[in-house]
Amino acid sequence: MARPKALAAHPDRDSIEAALIEGRNIVELSQSSGISLSSLYRSKQALLRDREAADTAENLSRVSIARRLAGIAADLRHARLTAGAKGQVRLQTLAAGEERRVLGDLLSLVPEMDAAETEANAQALGSAVGALVRSRGDYLLTQELAAQLRARGASEELSASVEDLAIRQKEKSQ
Repeated sequence: MARPKALAAHPDRDSIEAALIEGRNIVELSQSSGISLSSLYRSKQALLRDREAADTAENLSRVSIARRLAGIAADLRHARLTAGAKGQVRLQTLAAGEERRVLGDLLSLVPEMDAAETEANAQALGSAVGALVRSRGDYLLTQELAAQLRARGASEELSASVEDLAIRQKEKSQ
């Protein structure tokens, strides 16, 4: 039977692993735990590799989903604009509702993605949402957008300008 690794068999394994990931001094950990330096170095490398692999896999799946959602939103936008140009109001309304739902799903992914993907998707999202809000002139949609922006930590200036647009749209509709 194989001998268990020193860290795996240690009663304080969880706290030692946490300390390794946090970057605590390995010499001090070795002295306090009785585990050899080489074993702690190997364990730290394995823990960091596993953590990085899990993070990469998670981010790749989110990026893939975000790209698909952005493509679907673009298709729905095209359908909405085409229906509007042909005077098909019911189809235009259905496409707009689905576009809004997909953009909401995309917006929910944005805060969890890396900075480059976030910036690219935020620009595409902002453009699509702006076109949707302007074309529909629906102040309820605009108010909902402002609330979502606030909830997701957008700047006060951006949230306020979207709320102002909602107020103007509401005044026009009355």
